[in-house]
Amino acid sequence: MLALLVVFLVPVAIAQSAPAANLTFSAFDGSSFLTPLGINHTTGIVGTYCCAVLPSDSDGSATLGFVLNSRRTFGKFVFMPLLPFNSSANSYAKGINASNVAVGGFQDVNQPQLSHGFRLLLDHIDGLSVFMQIDFPGAGGRTDINGISSVGEMVGGYCQALFCQSGALDDHGFKRDAAGNFSTIDFPGAKATVVNGINKAGDMVGNFLSENHIGGWLLSGGTFTTIMPPGAYFSGVSGINNSGVIVGTFGDSHGTHGFMYVGGVYSTIDHPKAGGVTTTDGIDDEGEIVGSYQRADSQTFGYIAK
Repeated sequence: MLALLVVFLVPVAIAQSAPAANLTFSAFDGSSFLTPLGINHTTGIVGTYCCAVLPSDSDGSATLGFVLNSRRTFGKFVFMPLLPFNSSANSYAKGINASNVAVGGFQDVNQPQLSHGFRLLLDHIDGLSVFMQIDFPGAGGRTDINGISSVGEMVGGYCQALFCQSGALDDHGFKRDAAGNFSTIDFPGAKATVVNGINKAGDMVGNFLSENHIGGWLLSGGTFTTIMPPGAYFSGVSGINNSGVIVGTFGDSHGTHGFMYVGGVYSTIDHPKAGGVTTTDGIDDEGEIVGSYQRADSQTFGYIAK
């Protein structure tokens, strides 16, 4: 079932300053091949892994999604795409909730111009997983699932055109409730919208593309608020936890930084080894975050911080 979500727009949320967040950073696994994108407070971390050799992509350039095991050790992974979806070269896992349900997307092996969302039910006791393919009804080219709440509501974006521009924002955002009903979400006046996270209260966060820039937003109580750290020329919001803490990434004249937004106050996140680029991609209910940083030699590594 489809429904249009009606919302209202309020002015940009502005803070007076963006001091550095007080965080302790830990290395993800010492590898530049693993990028963490989501985390829960009980067991799991999800993200992408490069580079893999698959039958459909034998040159070793495939990017796959991964899920870490319940002990967060870096040796046991569940890789996507897997045979139940007959997926081809690329996939990602971006969200995981406290019930160990992961979400993401994968490329269609039979029609590479198409991609689909998925929900992955993890069983850490015997290592088994149950997959479900999810497509926004009527989506012609791409469905991305980027986040899932503790009550099972999923959010993402979809592209209506058969040939979606690679790397572009989706045409529209959406929410899929626990009963399977879809609602379209569009930031007012935007050319494109994507939803990246949702908490148990139903508050959602995401990105929009306008004529002038890419910005982040919060949707709470039917009202959109633009999320843009002071001095930023672009921003993107990647996650929100059940306490309402928001994380994302922004760019200014000094580089690219992660940020945290709590109670109207922004704080900047820069990994101490970063050479000008830090992203913040996920947060759990204990305030632990995951993201990536690029060193001065252009190698990229994941991190965990709290």
